[in-house]
Amino acid sequence: MLHPTEALARYEVLVRYATAIDTGDHALLDEVFTPDAAIDFREAGGIAGGYA
Repeated sequence: MLHPTEALARYEVLVRYATAIDTGDHALLDEVFTPDAAIDFREAGGIAGGYA
């Protein structure tokens, strides 16, 4: 079971991600992903590549 502090930290990251996507504030994604993160939306007809 997660410590409440860890659970809150994870929740806050998810909220930042959702806010960035919903508002189009892509700069906010810098607070969510590390510079070496990669994303792959090809399965849904989207793009794939590095985050940075």
